Amino acid sequence: WGAAVDGWYTIDSRNLDIFAWGNPDMLILMSAGNEGNDSNSDGIIDLDSIGSPATAKNCLTVGASENNRSSITSTYGAAWPSDYPVDPIYSDRISDDIAGLAAFSSRGPTDDGRIKPDVVAPGTFVISTRSSVATESLWGDYNTYYRYSGGTSMSTPLVAGTAALVRQY
Repeated sequence: WGAAVDGWYTIDSRNLDIFAWGNPDMLILMSAGNEGNDSNSDGIIDLDSIGSPATAKNCLTVGASENNRSSITSTYGAAWPSDYPVDPIYSDRISDDIAGLAAFSSRGPTDDGRIKPDVVAPGTFVISTRSSVATESLWGDYNTYYRYSGGTSMSTPLVAGTAALVRQY
């Protein structure tokens, strides 16, 4: 959950910071958001799209990197033509560069100059369980029981699971 606020530090961000400050044993992870786009059609993803409360200072904000699924040939322009209207992003494959930030992943800096997201994890064509009442998906089905999905809401649980294992260790 969150709101697309283009990097603003909001009351929700402040409330998260106050809670985290008062509860130092708590690690709060927030999805950066999926507001990355090329609104001025210059072939470069625009900066300053982090959502709230991911703009908070005392949380770990997670963005989405691309996955490594070489058999999938979907491109950003085919999936979201109005968000990525020109090359090189338009014809870029969505899931072929593990070192690349997903085009849709929100990015900083925040309006007060802080660098966000703090970390990234795979957020394109992530396989997850499929609901028995699932409807059509932009990402497509893997099989009867699993479906591809994507976004910072898929990358954040990967980081949360890793953080839990580190803490347990």
